[in-house]
Amino acid sequence: MSETAETTAVADALSGTTHSATDIVFCTIGDSAYYTEDYQKEAVMLRILGQLPSSLRVFKDGDLTFGVRAGYFLDGDTLRTYAGADAQALTDDATNYIYLTSAGVLTVNTTGFPTPSATPHVRLATILTASSVYNADTSVTDYRSTSAFGVARGAGAQKFVLRTYGTFSIDGDFVHGGLVGLGVTGDMTQTEAAAAFCKCYNHDDTSYVNLATSSSNGAYTANYQLFPDVPAENDAVYFIGSLPFCQIAHDIDTAAVYNADSVTWEYWNGSAWSAQPIAHDYTDSDDQDGDRPFQRDGAVQFVPQSAWASTTVDSQAGYAIRARCPATVNFDTVPTTNSVEHYICSPVDGFRVPCHCSITNFRLTDEAATLHTATDIKFCVHNFTKGTTSAEMTFAQDKRMDAWSGDSMECDAGDILWPLVTQKDGTNEAANVTIEMDATVL
Repeated sequence: MSETAETTAVADALSGTTHSATDIVFCTIGDSAYYTEDYQKEAVMLRILGQLPSSLRVFKDGDLTFGVRAGYFLDGDTLRTYAGADAQALTDDATNYIYLTSAGVLTVNTTGFPTPSATPHVRLATILTASSVYNADTSVTDYRSTSAFGVARGAGAQKFVLRTYGTFSIDGDFVHGGLVGLGVTGDMTQTEAAAAFCKCYNHDDTSYVNLATSSSNGAYTANYQLFPDVPAENDAVYFIGSLPFCQIAHDIDTAAVYNADSVTWEYWNGSAWSAQPIAHDYTDSDDQDGDRPFQRDGAVQFVPQSAWASTTVDSQAGYAIRARCPATVNFDTVPTTNSVEHYICSPVDGFRVPCHCSITNFRLTDEAATLHTATDIKFCVHNFTKGTTSAEMTFAQDKRMDAWSGDSMECDAGDILWPLVTQKDGTNEAANVTIEMDATVL
């Protein structure tokens, strides 16, 4: 990690001038005390630079490259350690904006620093390049002080109120289409996926086909057939969304008939397909655990995994989960959908988080005319923007109000939140629910 020194001409030009940041005078070339004064000032400067001023400092190490010194910063309550870097490329003839993300990832762009409330970060510097070079003294602007100094805004605590109108959250049984009116500026909507977002995979010939045209593969008799006529291990159907999602709904034409559990749900974690737990599968008329889906109309609900990553399935990029046939496959009847791919449930405009914060406490009031009394209701608060959820909360039967604490759900400004019910009462559902959330501004 070698930092580029000034040229002889630039160094000589400093003779007799004053360093603006420290008021230290550069020695005048030819003075009798030239070397003594220079060594004294170097000792002072090195003591200064060896500590805080050098932490995370951007420096020049080439004509169009830069380095960053090692250092530390706080991400909320988490201490992040940055190991430093060198030989980082710059864009020529542009202003390069250099910063660390909240996770400690060094980032460079030519469009500007991000908005702190939307993208938390540590600003390091800007570097102005021209004609394949830049000057270490005049072209580099240090922005680290923006992380050390800021406007005092008082206490960092806020309360948010999320209110549902009508039936509480997404309707997991799909009887009413999985929809609920927000009564604010939008509705929880259900959108049919485009044809390219639903793929059938025939493991026998390792081929993909869109669900809408599945009969074009000889292993499938009909279009919209989810699995081949004779399902075998590793045959699969993929459900894809352009953004992370938490619920898919199916309009079933020919219901599946099973003699044994025959389906495994999986998601892409960035490097491999991993097990995706199913919170509730109303298409499964046996145990609603997702092992025997597509037996009836309904919605499959799941908590998206934090490692869920976009992938490409048969040239279609997006966030995918798949229903795959494991080693034990036992269908009597292969299911088909009713001339639709699948529906993805997401809000047009749910509750929008106003700032970067961590939500820690939840309080709920059920204002339904008839109190839920059949069984406990279970739910979580889902972040549709990030695809993350709070811990599952149990709203005990016969209770009008309840409270939960101990969880931590980090959100950014603009994130859309909405409750997701994973277990319904079954008789009298909660309605006109008010959820109050305590948040600490980060």
